[in-house]
Amino acid sequence: MKQRTSKKKKVTAILLTCLIGVLAIGGTLAYLTAKTATLTNNFTFSGGVTATLTEPAWEAGKAADANYGTNLTPGTELGKDPIVTNTCAEDEYVALKVVFQKGDGTTLSDAEFAKLMTMIDIQGWGTEWVADAAVGPTTIYNYNTQLVAGTETTPLFQKVVIKSTLSNTDIEWLRDAGTGLGGFNIVVSGAAIQTDGFSTYTDAKTDLNALFTTTP
Repeated sequence: MKQRTSKKKKVTAILLTCLIGVLAIGGTLAYLTAKTATLTNNFTFSGGVTATLTEPAWEAGKAADANYGTNLTPGTELGKDPIVTNTCAEDEYVALKVVFQKGDGTTLSDAEFAKLMTMIDIQGWGTEWVADAAVGPTTIYNYNTQLVAGTETTPLFQKVVIKSTLSNTDIEWLRDAGTGLGGFNIVVSGAAIQTDGFSTYTDAKTDLNALFTTTP
């Protein structure tokens, strides 16, 4: 069995650039409006560990309809399916961090997050993703199996649904920057670390999750 010190010398890791899904709530009291922009990049790092972070459902929606994600009304569903693809020859353990923000980019408080979750549904959660701690405004999810070279994860989740039961008061809170959120952002970032030296994802997650608070 490899010693910890040996493993430390061999580990290479990456922190993927943020994939930002912005759901900016606005419009009149009778409607929700939103624009969701996806930023996807493929970066290569020293040590040969590479990965990409994509949202195929969103990209397909935009390809079919240039106005996809705009002028939303209660009951609207948006495809949003963060997936990590291992683009290198090394097997990897991967994780995703999800941060819910106000429209101005500040992270939601616990109370704001709880209230928002009564107004939207995040659907299609992948069973392979395990929350590292209690789910809240900022949550890290670890993929519970090795991501073999050239393969991709299941989506962390698959869609964001604006509930059809929203009242005018709910809409005002979502869109008003003074008394409410002023819109909200869902920011997803990813990290990957080679499997060499780790037996399971739980062995790797301390080093892997630390990448979210350090510069790659």
